[in-house]
Amino acid sequence: VDYSSPFWAITNINRDGVCAFCANIEALLSKINDADLSFNNLDDLYLKLLSSNVNSIEISNDEKLQIEGSINYGQIYKYLSLTINENFMKRGVFIMDTNSTYIGFDVKIGAGTLIYPNNTINGDTSIGKNCTLFSNNHIENAKIGDNNKIKASVMFDCIIGNNNEVGPFAYIRPQSSIADNCKIGDFVEIKNSSIDDHTKISHLTYVGDSDLGKNINLGCGVVFVNYDGKLKHRSTVGDNAFIGCNTNIISPITISNNAFIAAGSTVTEDVPEYAFYIARSKGTIKENWVKDRHEKGKI
Repeated sequence: VDYSSPFWAITNINRDGVCAFCANIEALLSKINDADLSFNNLDDLYLKLLSSNVNSIEISNDEKLQIEGSINYGQIYKYLSLTINENFMKRGVFIMDTNSTYIGFDVKIGAGTLIYPNNTINGDTSIGKNCTLFSNNHIENAKIGDNNKIKASVMFDCIIGNNNEVGPFAYIRPQSSIADNCKIGDFVEIKNSSIDDHTKISHLTYVGDSDLGKNINLGCGVVFVNYDGKLKHRSTVGDNAFIGCNTNIISPITISNNAFIAAGSTVTEDVPEYAFYIARSKGTIKENWVKDRHEKGKI
Protein backbone atom coordinates (compact mmCIF):
# COMPACT_ATOMS: atom_id res chain seq x y z
CA VAL A 1 0.00 0.00 0.00
CA ASP A 2 1.28 3.45 -0.92
CA TYR A 3 0.66 5.47 2.23
CA SER A 4 1.37 8.75 0.41
CA SER A 5 -1.44 8.30 -2.13
CA PRO A 6 -4.44 10.67 -2.09
CA PHE A 7 -6.66 8.17 -0.27
CA TRP A 8 -4.88 8.34 3.05
CA ALA A 9 -5.43 12.05 3.56
CA ILE A 10 -9.19 11.74 3.96
CA THR A 11 -10.28 9.32 6.58
CA ASN A 12 -12.51 10.21 9.49
CA ILE A 13 -13.66 7.02 11.21
CA ASN A 14 -15.61 6.24 14.34
CA ARG A 15 -15.19 3.37 16.75
CA ASP A 16 -17.43 2.85 19.75
CA GLY A 17 -18.90 6.31 19.31
CA VAL A 18 -15.54 8.11 19.42
CA CYS A 19 -14.56 10.14 16.35
CA ALA A 20 -10.94 10.39 15.29
CA PHE A 21 -9.33 12.10 12.34
CA CYS A 22 -6.78 9.85 10.66
CA ALA A 23 -4.11 11.80 8.82
CA ASN A 24 -2.16 8.70 7.88
CA ILE A 25 -2.49 4.98 7.41
CA GLU A 26 -1.25 4.04 10.87
CA ALA A 27 -4.13 5.89 12.49
CA LEU A 28 -6.67 4.16 10.29
CA LEU A 29 -5.24 0.69 10.70
CA SER A 30 -5.03 1.10 14.46
CA LYS A 31 -8.83 0.98 14.43
CA ILE A 32 -8.87 -2.40 12.70
CA ASN A 33 -8.35 -5.46 14.87
CA ASP A 34 -6.94 -7.87 12.31
CA ALA A 35 -3.60 -9.62 12.21
CA ASP A 36 -3.63 -9.41 8.41
CA LEU A 37 -3.86 -5.75 7.46
CA SER A 38 -3.09 -6.23 3.78
CA PHE A 39 -5.63 -5.21 1.16
CA ASN A 40 -5.52 -4.39 -2.53
CA ASN A 41 -8.56 -2.21 -3.20
CA LEU A 42 -11.56 -0.52 -1.61
CA ASP A 43 -13.45 -3.81 -1.48
CA ASP A 44 -10.75 -5.36 0.70
CA LEU A 45 -10.61 -2.31 2.97
CA TYR A 46 -14.37 -2.32 3.45
CA LEU A 47 -14.31 -5.98 4.48
CA LYS A 48 -11.56 -5.18 6.99
CA LEU A 49 -13.63 -2.35 8.43
CA LEU A 50 -16.72 -4.57 8.54
CA SER A 51 -14.94 -7.33 10.48
CA SER A 52 -13.30 -4.91 12.92
CA ASN A 53 -14.54 -2.68 15.73
CA VAL A 54 -15.01 0.23 13.33
CA ASN A 55 -18.74 0.87 13.12
CA SER A 56 -19.02 4.18 11.27
CA ILE A 57 -17.23 6.67 9.07
CA GLU A 58 -17.64 10.36 9.79
CA ILE A 59 -18.56 12.41 6.71
CA SER A 60 -18.90 15.73 8.52
CA ASN A 61 -19.23 17.03 12.06
CA ASP A 62 -22.88 16.05 12.20
CA GLU A 63 -23.11 13.15 9.76
CA LYS A 64 -21.82 9.59 9.91
CA LEU A 65 -22.15 6.52 7.74
CA GLN A 66 -22.81 3.33 9.66
CA ILE A 67 -20.96 0.22 8.52
CA GLU A 68 -23.73 -2.36 8.12
CA GLY A 69 -22.46 -4.94 5.67
CA SER A 70 -24.30 -5.37 2.39
CA ILE A 71 -27.09 -3.03 3.49
CA ASN A 72 -25.04 0.10 2.86
CA TYR A 73 -21.96 -1.28 1.14
CA GLY A 74 -22.61 0.85 -1.93
CA GLN A 75 -23.00 3.99 0.16
CA ILE A 76 -19.70 3.48 2.00
CA TYR A 77 -17.89 2.52 -1.20
CA LYS A 78 -19.23 5.60 -2.95
CA TYR A 79 -18.05 7.88 -0.14
CA LEU A 80 -14.53 6.45 -0.15
CA SER A 81 -14.38 6.57 -3.94
CA LEU A 82 -15.61 10.16 -4.19
CA THR A 83 -13.03 11.27 -1.66
CA ILE A 84 -10.21 9.66 -3.64
CA ASN A 85 -11.49 11.32 -6.82
CA GLU A 86 -11.62 14.74 -5.18
CA ASN A 87 -8.01 14.42 -4.08
CA PHE A 88 -6.90 13.49 -7.58
CA MET A 89 -8.71 16.52 -8.98
CA LYS A 90 -6.85 18.73 -6.51
CA ARG A 91 -3.65 17.35 -8.04
CA GLY A 92 -4.60 18.31 -11.58
CA VAL A 93 -6.44 15.21 -12.82
CA PHE A 94 -9.64 15.98 -14.78
CA ILE A 95 -12.50 13.63 -13.85
CA MET A 96 -15.69 14.21 -15.80
CA ASP A 97 -18.01 12.22 -13.54
CA THR A 98 -16.81 11.43 -10.04
CA ASN A 99 -19.88 9.25 -9.43
CA SER A 100 -18.95 6.71 -12.12
CA THR A 101 -15.15 6.77 -11.80
CA TYR A 102 -13.61 4.25 -9.40
CA ILE A 103 -9.93 4.65 -8.55
CA GLY A 104 -8.05 2.46 -6.07
CA PHE A 105 -5.99 3.96 -3.28
CA ASP A 106 -2.64 2.76 -4.67
CA VAL A 107 -3.21 4.28 -8.10
CA LYS A 108 -1.02 7.16 -9.31
CA ILE A 109 -2.21 9.52 -12.07
CA GLY A 110 -0.27 12.41 -13.58
CA ALA A 111 -1.54 15.96 -13.92
CA GLY A 112 -3.41 16.82 -17.07
CA THR A 113 -4.92 13.37 -17.53
CA LEU A 114 -8.61 13.42 -18.49
CA ILE A 115 -10.90 10.62 -17.32
CA TYR A 116 -14.30 10.16 -18.94
CA PRO A 117 -17.21 8.47 -17.09
CA ASN A 118 -17.32 4.75 -16.29
CA ASN A 119 -13.66 3.98 -15.68
CA THR A 120 -12.35 1.53 -13.07
CA ILE A 121 -8.66 1.78 -12.16
CA ASN A 122 -7.28 -0.47 -9.44
CA GLY A 123 -4.20 -2.12 -8.02
CA ASP A 124 -0.64 -0.93 -8.46
CA THR A 125 -1.48 1.18 -11.50
CA SER A 126 0.36 4.29 -12.58
CA ILE A 127 -0.85 6.56 -15.37
CA GLY A 128 1.32 9.37 -16.70
CA LYS A 129 0.58 12.95 -17.64
CA ASN A 130 -1.85 14.22 -20.27
CA CYS A 131 -3.49 10.89 -21.02
CA THR A 132 -7.12 10.54 -22.08
CA LEU A 133 -9.13 7.64 -20.71
CA PHE A 134 -12.35 7.49 -22.66
CA SER A 135 -15.34 5.67 -21.17
CA ASN A 136 -15.51 2.03 -20.08
CA ASN A 137 -11.91 1.09 -19.34
CA HIS A 138 -10.94 -1.49 -16.71
CA ILE A 139 -7.29 -1.09 -15.73
CA GLU A 140 -5.46 -3.03 -13.02
CA ASN A 141 -1.74 -3.22 -12.13
CA ALA A 142 -0.76 -1.42 -15.33
CA LYS A 143 2.13 0.98 -15.92
CA ILE A 144 0.99 3.57 -18.46
CA GLY A 145 3.17 6.43 -19.70
CA ASP A 146 2.33 9.92 -20.94
CA ASN A 147 0.02 11.14 -23.70
CA ASN A 148 -1.86 7.88 -24.25
CA LYS A 149 -5.43 7.60 -25.51
CA ILE A 150 -7.29 4.56 -24.21
CA LYS A 151 -10.83 3.66 -25.27
CA ALA A 152 -13.12 1.04 -23.72
CA SER A 153 -10.35 -1.48 -23.09
CA VAL A 154 -9.18 -3.96 -20.45
CA MET A 155 -5.59 -3.98 -19.18
CA PHE A 156 -4.04 -6.18 -16.51
CA ASP A 157 -0.41 -6.43 -15.33
CA CYS A 158 1.02 -4.78 -18.43
CA ILE A 159 3.23 -1.89 -19.51
CA ILE A 160 2.18 0.82 -21.95
CA GLY A 161 4.74 3.43 -23.08
CA ASN A 162 4.05 6.93 -24.39
CA ASN A 163 1.90 8.37 -27.18
CA ASN A 164 -0.08 5.21 -27.88
CA GLU A 165 -3.66 4.68 -28.97
CA VAL A 166 -5.41 1.66 -27.46
CA GLY A 167 -8.92 0.46 -28.23
CA PRO A 168 -11.78 0.46 -28.45
CA PHE A 169 -12.31 -3.04 -27.05
CA ALA A 170 -8.64 -4.02 -26.81
CA TYR A 171 -7.52 -6.59 -24.24
CA ILE A 172 -3.95 -6.23 -22.94
CA ARG A 173 -3.18 -9.29 -20.84
CA PRO A 174 -0.46 -9.89 -18.23
CA GLN A 175 3.24 -9.77 -19.11
CA SER A 176 2.59 -7.69 -22.19
CA SER A 177 4.46 -4.50 -23.03
CA ILE A 178 3.75 -1.87 -25.67
CA ALA A 179 6.48 0.68 -26.40
CA ASP A 180 5.84 4.15 -27.88
CA ASN A 181 3.71 5.54 -30.71
CA CYS A 182 1.83 2.29 -31.31
CA LYS A 183 -1.73 1.64 -32.42
CA ILE A 184 -3.60 -1.21 -30.72
CA GLY A 185 -7.07 -1.11 -32.23
CA ASP A 186 -10.50 -2.61 -31.82
CA PHE A 187 -10.84 -6.25 -30.78
CA VAL A 188 -7.09 -6.77 -30.52
CA GLU A 189 -5.81 -9.11 -27.80
CA ILE A 190 -2.18 -8.99 -26.67
CA LYS A 191 -0.98 -11.81 -24.41
CA ASN A 192 2.52 -12.18 -22.92
CA SER A 193 4.01 -10.28 -25.85
CA SER A 194 6.17 -7.24 -26.56
CA ILE A 195 5.32 -4.61 -29.17
CA ASP A 196 8.06 -2.15 -30.18
CA ASP A 197 7.79 1.47 -31.38
CA HIS A 198 5.48 2.59 -34.20
CA THR A 199 3.90 -0.82 -34.71
CA LYS A 200 0.24 -0.87 -35.77
CA ILE A 201 -2.22 -3.65 -34.90
CA SER A 202 -5.44 -2.00 -35.89
CA HIS A 203 -8.21 -4.59 -35.57
CA LEU A 204 -9.37 -8.15 -34.95
CA THR A 205 -5.99 -9.67 -34.18
CA TYR A 206 -4.53 -12.01 -31.55
CA VAL A 207 -0.86 -11.67 -30.61
CA GLY A 208 0.14 -14.35 -28.10
CA ASP A 209 3.62 -15.22 -26.80
CA SER A 210 5.41 -13.15 -29.44
CA ASP A 211 7.92 -10.34 -29.84
CA LEU A 212 7.21 -7.72 -32.48
CA GLY A 213 9.78 -5.17 -33.61
CA LYS A 214 9.47 -1.59 -34.81
CA ASN A 215 7.24 -0.17 -37.53
CA ILE A 216 5.34 -3.39 -38.24
CA ASN A 217 1.87 -3.44 -39.75
CA LEU A 218 -0.49 -6.31 -38.92
CA GLY A 219 -3.58 -6.52 -41.08
CA CYS A 220 -7.07 -7.43 -39.93
CA GLY A 221 -7.56 -10.95 -38.62
CA VAL A 222 -3.94 -11.96 -37.98
CA VAL A 223 -3.59 -14.81 -35.47
CA PHE A 224 -0.40 -15.95 -33.76
CA VAL A 225 -1.11 -19.65 -33.25
CA ASN A 226 0.92 -20.16 -30.11
CA TYR A 227 -0.57 -23.35 -28.60
CA ASP A 228 -0.07 -26.84 -30.01
CA GLY A 229 -2.47 -28.53 -27.63
CA LYS A 230 0.18 -29.13 -24.98
CA LEU A 231 2.82 -26.38 -25.04
CA LYS A 232 2.93 -22.64 -25.78
CA HIS A 233 5.45 -21.49 -28.39
CA ARG A 234 6.94 -18.06 -29.12
CA SER A 235 7.41 -16.24 -32.42
CA THR A 236 9.38 -13.16 -33.46
CA VAL A 237 8.61 -10.55 -36.12
CA GLY A 238 11.39 -8.19 -37.21
CA ASP A 239 11.35 -4.47 -37.89
CA ASN A 240 9.41 -3.07 -40.85
CA ALA A 241 7.63 -6.35 -41.60
CA PHE A 242 4.18 -6.38 -43.19
CA ILE A 243 1.68 -9.10 -42.26
CA GLY A 244 -1.36 -9.24 -44.55
CA CYS A 245 -4.95 -9.80 -43.45
CA ASN A 246 -6.16 -13.22 -42.26
CA THR A 247 -2.67 -14.61 -41.75
CA ASN A 248 -2.03 -17.50 -39.35
CA ILE A 249 1.45 -17.57 -37.87
CA ILE A 250 2.16 -21.08 -36.55
CA SER A 251 4.62 -20.63 -33.69
CA PRO A 252 7.50 -20.98 -33.19
CA ILE A 253 8.80 -19.13 -36.24
CA THR A 254 10.82 -16.00 -37.03
CA ILE A 255 9.73 -13.44 -39.61
CA SER A 256 12.81 -11.33 -40.32
CA ASN A 257 13.17 -7.60 -40.90
CA ASN A 258 11.42 -6.15 -43.94
CA ALA A 259 9.65 -9.41 -44.83
CA PHE A 260 6.22 -9.31 -46.47
CA ILE A 261 3.50 -11.90 -45.78
CA ALA A 262 0.67 -12.15 -48.31
CA ALA A 263 -2.90 -11.95 -47.04
CA GLY A 264 -4.55 -15.28 -46.34
CA SER A 265 -1.30 -17.16 -45.75
CA THR A 266 -0.57 -19.77 -43.10
CA VAL A 267 3.08 -19.31 -42.15
CA THR A 268 4.79 -22.51 -40.94
CA GLU A 269 8.47 -21.70 -41.50
CA ASP A 270 10.96 -18.90 -40.91
CA VAL A 271 10.82 -16.07 -43.43
CA PRO A 272 14.17 -14.42 -44.33
CA GLU A 273 14.84 -10.70 -44.58
CA TYR A 274 13.23 -8.89 -47.52
CA ALA A 275 11.43 -12.08 -48.59
CA PHE A 276 7.85 -12.33 -49.83
CA TYR A 277 5.90 -15.29 -48.40
CA ILE A 278 2.64 -16.52 -49.88
CA ALA A 279 0.80 -19.70 -48.92
CA ARG A 280 -2.64 -19.97 -50.49
CA SER A 281 -4.08 -22.03 -53.32
CA LYS A 282 -4.81 -20.50 -56.68
CA GLY A 283 -8.44 -19.52 -57.19
CA THR A 284 -10.58 -21.50 -59.64
CA ILE A 285 -13.60 -20.21 -61.60
CA LYS A 286 -16.17 -22.81 -62.67
CA GLU A 287 -18.28 -21.32 -65.44
CA ASN A 288 -22.09 -21.82 -65.19
CA TRP A 289 -21.72 -23.88 -62.01
CA VAL A 290 -24.68 -22.14 -60.34
CA LYS A 291 -26.84 -22.43 -63.46
CA ASP A 292 -26.15 -26.15 -63.77
CA ARG A 293 -26.99 -26.73 -60.11
CA HIS A 294 -30.27 -24.86 -60.55
CA GLU A 295 -31.22 -26.94 -63.60
CA LYS A 296 -30.51 -30.16 -61.71
CA GLY A 297 -32.62 -28.97 -58.79
CA LYS A 298 -29.70 -29.12 -56.40
CA ILE A 299 -29.98 -25.49 -55.32
